[in-house]
Amino acid sequence: RRRHRHYRPRQKLRWPVVVAVAPAVEPSGAFTGTTLAMTHGVSVGGAFIESDLVVPVGQALRLWLHPPAPHPPGLPDVLRLSVQVRWQNLLPAKGLPRGFGVQFRAVTSTDEITLHTYFSAHHKVV
Repeated sequence: RRRHRHYRPRQKLRWPVVVAVAPAVEPSGAFTGTTLAMTHGVSVGGAFIESDLVVPVGQALRLWLHPPAPHPPGLPDVLRLSVQVRWQNLLPAKGLPRGFGVQFRAVTSTDEITLHTYFSAHHKVV
């Protein structure tokens, strides 16, 4: 069994996300700018983005994660994160849709606390 470095909620978190891709990603000019997508799992260390975009492994991106309401008091309703693409899933298989996995870069302690707070607020174990 693969061991993960960061805490992952038991449920696959489906949060809306805006993905900002630098214009240089597609030399053909096929895609530049931003696109709306959904996560198919979020952890403190990264996320899987369900999307038809083909983004090269190693590419730096910006994400705007939108955790569902209600938002815990004092926390932002949008998490702005720098990420790097770590892997791609180009063909849906084994219950995983088409998309790509990203690793959060330069996560601050505030970002980490915010993520944990959202996890516990929306996925309480009783």
